[in-house]
Amino acid sequence: MIAYMFEIFINILENGIIVDFLNRYFGFKYDKPKRYIFTLIVFLALLLQISLFNYYTPLSSVGTYVAVAILFLYSNFCLNGQCVIQFFISVFIMTAVTLIASGTILLFSNILGSDACNMITTFGPIRIIAVLFTKIVLFYLTRILLRLKEGAKLELSEILPLIIIPLISLLGITFIMDATYLYPAIQTIVLDAVLIIFAVNLVEYYLFVHISKENKAKIGHALLRQQYDSLRDNMEAIHVIYQEIRAERHDMKNHLLSLVVLIQQHECLKSQHYIEQLLQQDKVSFQILQTGNDVLDAVLGLKLATCRKESIKVQLNLQDALNFIEPTEISALFANIMDNAIDACRQSAEKRIELTIVPQQSYVAVTIRNSIKYSVLSANPTLTTTKPLKAEHGFGIRNIQRIVKKYNGLIDYYESENYFCLDILLENMQSKNESIHSRNKVL
Repeated sequence: MIAYMFEIFINILENGIIVDFLNRYFGFKYDKPKRYIFTLIVFLALLLQISLFNYYTPLSSVGTYVAVAILFLYSNFCLNGQCVIQFFISVFIMTAVTLIASGTILLFSNILGSDACNMITTFGPIRIIAVLFTKIVLFYLTRILLRLKEGAKLELSEILPLIIIPLISLLGITFIMDATYLYPAIQTIVLDAVLIIFAVNLVEYYLFVHISKENKAKIGHALLRQQYDSLRDNMEAIHVIYQEIRAERHDMKNHLLSLVVLIQQHECLKSQHYIEQLLQQDKVSFQILQTGNDVLDAVLGLKLATCRKESIKVQLNLQDALNFIEPTEISALFANIMDNAIDACRQSAEKRIELTIVPQQSYVAVTIRNSIKYSVLSANPTLTTTKPLKAEHGFGIRNIQRIVKKYNGLIDYYESENYFCLDILLENMQSKNESIHSRNKVL
């Protein structure tokens, strides 16, 4: 009975360490109480898996692969992160569990001069110490892995070779441990093999972290490049607008001189007709906005000029100047969302964009709706770039997500009545701090 209760306790401890590791590594998709419900479900599924496969042959590859499948499905449906990385981490952690367990058994067996098979099947103080030592090593290993974690996305071609190594390790450890049960005399050699395999997997994880860091740096550079290109395009457009203003100013001077002559000649009707003609003319290709934020005015003014050239109707409802956002981020955010909306409108029949910026207590809601020719999300649910050079494009949505995350915001996109809708919620820390300060003064 004591042995049975001890095995149950060890199973619970091991599964708790593994599930807690995955939760911390990827983070939850859902809020409470869903996260607790899903955690309990995967926890019970792992316990059921152990009970179905004989615990006293823990190195059986079938049971371990079933555990990998359970962890991957849980990560994919309940946790954040990239699918291929979730699979890699699920395989790697179960490989680590298997290697630590087999290595500990062989280490204690060699130190004590006993049989590894007896170490597993015989309950006693030595087994208790060995098993507890295994879980302590597993716990500290998971903490180290969490410290080394990188959040970059990887291509399948980059991570596929890394996945193969722990998969082969699982299969290899099964074979060599089976050989140990049949031929106890080779325990020392097998221990060396297990330690080598364990070292190979640690090196392999180091390569995974290194590749992730490089990829993260590459993505960061690409995001900055995209932001720079956006700012450069804005500067070029501003230069064009400046030239238009200079030309308009020059023409206006001539118009005023002509009006002076007509007025001096008492040609009131001709003067009136001349003024009416001037009012009907609209040579300037941009619209001057006055939101209270010069950068926001400039960026939207440039995009409105593009809309005008493309015959795209734009409806604006700007009730907040977003002065709490950095100027470069204002430029990147609205240049990206307006460019995406304009690209979609070019193909649609209605050609219409609606942009709303309204305050909501300590937040600001930014909503943009644009007409579409066909469903964007049905064909491209992840909003991956459709441009030919994917390595040089596709960072617009990432820049938007980065800015939204910085301001503790939320982002959602959906489709409604032939419109693509993007909802963004940004936290206005200035407004929040002022509200708190005002409340404190009242108190």
